[in-house]
Amino acid sequence: MESLGRGVLHIYVLDHGASMDRYVYAELVEDKFDQWRGNCEHLVCDHDKCLRTEDVLLALETAGLKLVDFPKCSQDSNAIENAWAILRERL
Repeated sequence: MESLGRGVLHIYVLDHGASMDRYVYAELVEDKFDQWRGNCEHLVCDHDKCLRTEDVLLALETAGLKLVDFPKCSQDSNAIENAWAILRERL
């Protein structure tokens, strides 16, 4: 079985006053994910609605990325929440 545990966390900070929405996220997928992903085929992201819209899912499919769909309360996806908390503290 393929291991999904060798990922890399990339952080992109939006411009001051900007907020993440489905358009911004789809644009990030199109513009950045190819260079960020290396040889990875899988993406783990949280369950914000803007990250799972049709536009975004199509952009992910076009980029050749498979979304790893953990349940919202899964301990496997809590690591990203911890990373966000650390980032908020540092900012």
